[in-house]
Amino acid sequence: MILSIALIWAVVVGFCCLLWLAVGTRRRQPGEPALENGFIPYLGCALQFGTNPLQFLRSRQKKYGHIFTCKIAGQYIHFLCDPFSYHSVIRQGRHLDWRKFHFATSVKAFGHDSFDPRHGHTTENLHQTFLKTLQGEALPSLIETMMGHLQDIMLRSDTLSPSKDHWEVDGIFAFCYKVMFESGYLTLFGKDLGEDKRQAQQAAQKALVLNALENFKEFDKIFPALVAGLPIHVFKSA
Repeated sequence: MILSIALIWAVVVGFCCLLWLAVGTRRRQPGEPALENGFIPYLGCALQFGTNPLQFLRSRQKKYGHIFTCKIAGQYIHFLCDPFSYHSVIRQGRHLDWRKFHFATSVKAFGHDSFDPRHGHTTENLHQTFLKTLQGEALPSLIETMMGHLQDIMLRSDTLSPSKDHWEVDGIFAFCYKVMFESGYLTLFGKDLGEDKRQAQQAAQKALVLNALENFKEFDKIFPALVAGLPIHVFKSA
């Protein structure tokens, strides 16, 4: 009896899979780029893309060419891997509506309330907020603060190791990443030191920023997967 029930379920599942392959799988149409649906219903290529987005894109570029389409978390996403073709796409901006995409992407990646105009928000209101806080009268002060932090970070002497016997060696990308993040962090959130500039307080401030940097790196790694629609709780590091 148990065996027959299991057999029935196996037949039902197999039939559903065949039905999905026959009806629910998108087919490549004439004139469209290469299409990859993946083997998992709904998810498609999401797991492969989420594991290592860069390696995934490079392997598909080698297989399909510069332009291809992949199904990721229920959505068909077109990838353009030729940097010399970006300008041709950007020139068609008036024919492309990015609002729906960037509203949905921002919500998925950062978890805030929807900015969709249907929820009482408009692009114009947001644009005015950006102008008020990031441009106009606020811009010179923002630039001055950012430049001050850049100079402090790049000219300070903690690039030496504690032994003071040799310089700390790092790659140019890692160095720029660290400097720009710390400068931006201090510009946006300020310092906790106040008038207290003791070495212990400075070390605590630096440890706080470095911890935030490591958290940001983990978030940065999974950002492409979040944009693709995967929930953040899927990733342990996040």
